[in-house]
Amino acid sequence: MYPATHPPLSRLVNGVERLADPVRRPVTLATLNGPFLAAHPNWDPAGIDLSPAALAAQHVEQGPTGNCWFLAAFLALSRSRPRDAAALFREAPGRGNLPAWEVRLHLPLPGPRHRLLPHTIRVSADELPLSGALTRYQNGDGSLTPAAPGGVSIAEAALLKAFRGRPSAIWADTPAGGLSLLTGKRVRDRKTPRLPGSDDFAAALRAGAAITVMTNPIFTLPGSALVPAHVYAVEKASGDGVGLLNPHGPAARSRYRPSFDPQTASGRWHVWLAAAA
Repeated sequence: MYPATHPPLSRLVNGVERLADPVRRPVTLATLNGPFLAAHPNWDPAGIDLSPAALAAQHVEQGPTGNCWFLAAFLALSRSRPRDAAALFREAPGRGNLPAWEVRLHLPLPGPRHRLLPHTIRVSADELPLSGALTRYQNGDGSLTPAAPGGVSIAEAALLKAFRGRPSAIWADTPAGGLSLLTGKRVRDRKTPRLPGSDDFAAALRAGAAITVMTNPIFTLPGSALVPAHVYAVEKASGDGVGLLNPHGPAARSRYRPSFDPQTASGRWHVWLAAAA
């Protein structure tokens, strides 16, 4: 579905963003308002469910950090291949009574070739930030559980530690960047106007692909439900179009489940990049 039509754009985006690193604050536990556990001492981190069923059912709620590219990739993988998402985590010895986890990410190596090396990052329950990405679940009556740390929170904390809070590595990347980090595959971004049709999206989803798309980085047309310069997970596709999941979360102001039609000029304008793994 997504042949390697050109080198990864993620390197270009990250390289440009890196120029501003000296004047930006690192993204750390402290800058994200400290541990969630400190603000909610009655919360039990042992209750985090990292089973495939729980990851597939989660609703991701993005924090103030602009890492939608990573959260959307985690959401897409959790929905398409929840067993692969669950395999990213492994319980590890914690400090005192606090649980801890080892998280597997595939980090890019320096150099012009798109090479990835697996790394294991240890995350403790007291390293999950208060203002980080959180998880909600839907109750039987359709209401949502309160936002609390979940699998996506652990993955995000691992991302912050892996890049030592470097803003350019966390705040900006493309759909391929997130999927590569999680799967270890050499994913390529596919750019408008070469987006596949709705049937191609549907076939890839049936084959178990995790797919993310990025909207136009400049602006979206009036009346669009899509946020510009934002990465979404692809949830479904049919002849009527492609349905998306917004990592801002179901409680955000922006629409949680927008859609677009890649066959129309409007759809090709709004969605700039797509990637699958």
